[in-house]
Amino acid sequence: MKTAQNSLRYVNLVRILWALITLSAIVATYVDTASRGPVLPMNFFGYFTIQSNLVVVVVGLIAGGIGLAKGASVPRWVVGLRALASVCMVVVGLIYLTLLAPLGAAGGCRCPGRIG
Repeated sequence: MKTAQNSLRYVNLVRILWALITLSAIVATYVDTASRGPVLPMNFFGYFTIQSNLVVVVVGLIAGGIGLAKGASVPRWVVGLRALASVCMVVVGLIYLTLLAPLGAAGGCRCPGRIG
């Protein structure tokens, strides 16, 4: 049983670490955008991608913190928040894959068979 508790502890620490990495990516994106000119907060934070990543940060910190404090007996609403964050990120990924990546935008993939 001790091994399961240690594994659960590591999972919750990874959740917190992932949330902090995501937050640093958001801050780095904001700083990069600000280096090219003035940033209007409503334009930057108005994108569903940024909002979804902020949800991941908040949910990761909440789920990791409660998981460390309570162990295996986390409340159902925490599981619901984790599901919400997962669905938001899947939607972001699908939108990127279907709408943005084929355009060859900066950071986009070069689709096989595409000329240019």
